[in-house]
Amino acid sequence: MHWTTHLSPGASVGPWRTRPPPAVARFTASAAPAKHRHVTALLGGDARVRDDEVGDALAHVLTRLMRATSVPLELVALGYAERDVPALVEGAFAQQRLLANAPRPVARENLAALFTDALHARA
Repeated sequence: MHWTTHLSPGASVGPWRTRPPPAVARFTASAAPAKHRHVTALLGGDARVRDDEVGDALAHVLTRLMRATSVPLELVALGYAERDVPALVEGAFAQQRLLANAPRPVARENLAALFTDALHARA
């Protein structure tokens, strides 16, 4: 899901380029909790959490990093609204080479949930 057509060049090279990181961390954590725990620790987060909490732990540290580097946390900050979710889903779903790298299958419904979650940040 390349948003480069909607963002300035400076914004398009940030973490938002392919996916909303905190929302994705929550989504993918159940498929690879050890890897998510490792990344959480590398980024200075608390990795001493249960497997069912590691997605939130990584999302929290990613949110903190994004705030520290002035990367927008919410899709609404980039001009997106609820009405844009279907188009974002279709654009993302077309990028199967990127989705194939996810540690768990990604359906359109998953993408819709990710984008909806990313409209308004939660730490």
